[in-house]
Amino acid sequence: MTSPVASVMTQLLQDVTQYGTGTDAQIPGWGVAGKTGTVQWDTGLTLDHPNWISRAWWDGYTPNIVGSVYVGYDNPHDRKYHLDWNTEPNHYAELIWRDIVELSAKGETPMPFSRPSTVISTVY
Repeated sequence: MTSPVASVMTQLLQDVTQYGTGTDAQIPGWGVAGKTGTVQWDTGLTLDHPNWISRAWWDGYTPNIVGSVYVGYDNPHDRKYHLDWNTEPNHYAELIWRDIVELSAKGETPMPFSRPSTVISTVY
């Protein structure tokens, strides 16, 4: 992947943390990019369903740290182990990821992502 393509992809994934489903992964001063896992989730869902609020994940990175957090229980037939979500399912995975990254980066100067001079950004 070329540096300009990587920069554009990172900007798209930063938007997830700034405006989308990954806002709980934000770390003040740090560039954070990532993607939430796809979980079929519906607060009104009452019948058995293979993904019924039983798993969620966050894949994220900063300029110098990358990691993924998965929370859940892989047995969709045992409802007693389904997680009791009172918010977006990815919320807890993002918080765990953020805490690990904050501890890992403790004492380091926060870094934003850099952008090659060949990449031009436009806001619509």
